Amino acid sequence: MLKKTSIDRINLPNFLMIFLKFYKFELLFLTIFFIGIYIFLAYFGVAELAIYYAVLSVGLVISYLLHEYSHIIVFKIINKTGEMTIEKNWHRISIVPSYKISGKNLIFVAISGPLICGFIGFLLLFSPYLIIQIVGGFFLIHLLFVLPPFGDGMMMIKGILEMTSKGGEKNGSDNR
Repeated sequence: MLKKTSIDRINLPNFLMIFLKFYKFELLFLTIFFIGIYIFLAYFGVAELAIYYAVLSVGLVISYLLHEYSHIIVFKIINKTGEMTIEKNWHRISIVPSYKISGKNLIFVAISGPLICGFIGFLLLFSPYLIIQIVGGFFLIHLLFVLPPFGDGMMMIKGILEMTSKGGEKNGSDNR
């Protein structure tokens, strides 16, 4: 599933709508599952656990949304005009600009999502509530995305290789 749009038209509400459209079935399943768990746990008198499940689910979705939106913010800082494609497959969402990006900027874009989530996760670890600390752990896990098997890690390697290649910083990158 693809959504091609102008970079200057993407803001948080627009991205949220794209995100919700892309993941409508997953979020619907999560909601139905939450309601089912709540009814089941309420029946046994432990409905409080359903609230914990809801907090964990919402925390996971928000961490993922923030990660991707951070990439968009950095793309907008680097280039205020141009188009980007928001791609979704069964397990991830990707932000792909239609314009060239230099190696240094590619690294900056790639690291932005994991770093903002890692920073927020670190702050959430200081919460007095265990459930919020666990959500902080979800945010901290995003730091793993800088490793090469993941898209952000691969883009960082591509940026590093481009910077170290002859004339890489001058020629830019296709980022695909």
